[in-house]
Amino acid sequence: MISRITTGIVALSLVTLALPRATNGFVADAQLRAPGPHRDEALIGSSSFFHRILAIPKQVYDRISVDVAYTNVWQEFYTFPERRPRTFNLIVATLKTWMADIVVQFGEQFKKPQPAIDWKRSGAFALFGFFYEGLTAWFLYVTIFSGACPNAIRFANRPWAEKLTDHAGQFDLLKQVFADNFIVEIILYFPIFYIIKEMVRTEGSASNRCVNAVKNGLSSYARNFKEDNLASMAVWIPGDFFIFSVPMFMRLPCGHVLSFMWTMVLSRMRGEDSQEKKL
Repeated sequence: MISRITTGIVALSLVTLALPRATNGFVADAQLRAPGPHRDEALIGSSSFFHRILAIPKQVYDRISVDVAYTNVWQEFYTFPERRPRTFNLIVATLKTWMADIVVQFGEQFKKPQPAIDWKRSGAFALFGFFYEGLTAWFLYVTIFSGACPNAIRFANRPWAEKLTDHAGQFDLLKQVFADNFIVEIILYFPIFYIIKEMVRTEGSASNRCVNAVKNGLSSYARNFKEDNLASMAVWIPGDFFIFSVPMFMRLPCGHVLSFMWTMVLSRMRGEDSQEKKL
């Protein structure tokens, strides 16, 4: 069951590469340059709930994406992260989080008498990557952070030499690093991680699973609160200073590089159940 869920999420992410660019939030380059009525018709024509999620909010998306011209399939491929940063982020987030856990599990097989991949565990990481790091992270780190820190986009897109004299941008950089490590990670990232992990592993009816997942997940987080957050801050405080300084379209991709390594650490620390670790 979980392996099918994991495969479905990965496939859903990859399918977005082939979606027509004339749908809500993914209007083709020609339509972006077209007069208003044509563009409005393209936006109104979309009824996909998935597209609507990815298209929120379009104003911020337009500010960080780059309208790059391309003439062939190869150019379309390698300019994709600049032209469609949200879609690229969703694909990378899902695959990265899932693969990081798989890599750790392969390493753990040598210590087990009967090696086997825990697909429920990998499914939990894939779900977490898709919903939190793929969808929620864009809203938090691009939409909210750029709104709460009005100089963030300008600072990120400026040349490195100009960043050294941009004091307003530097202050917003500090605000983002503080918010990420002392607000988002503590009250959102870890609680969601533990709840999703418990949701995948818990048996029973949907209502009971939700209640037990929240209860058990938050209890596990409370036990590991200090260790988890200290480990996270040791990685992400220095990492955030770099990630929040690169051009906006590269913010989340650069974050995923560091996040891949961090996810392997998290998988090693918290991938297994506490009962399994006692065996």
